[in-house]
Amino acid sequence: MNPNGENRMDRMERLLEAYIQHNERAHENFEREHKDLLTAQVVLTDNMNVVNVRLAELSVKMSDLTVQMSDLTVRVSEITDKLNGLIGVVDDFIRRRPPLS
Repeated sequence: MNPNGENRMDRMERLLEAYIQHNERAHENFEREHKDLLTAQVVLTDNMNVVNVRLAELSVKMSDLTVQMSDLTVRVSEITDKLNGLIGVVDDFIRRRPPLS
């Protein structure tokens, strides 16, 4: 026995009880954190699904824009050719015109 009147077995029981309570609190904290982690995982998965859908939509729109850019490039080239032809006609007209007296 020690001066407090506890024998060795009482001290061991008290330490074991404190250890059990500590582990129970630690386990409760672990369960709470695990639940939070699972919730975060579900939210993250849902957000990733939204991102994937929007990325697929963006990919389709980019494909459409690529086609439109190709069409625009052809049209600009045609307009450039026509404008160059018009410039040539006007230039030729001005050069052949007799001077004003």
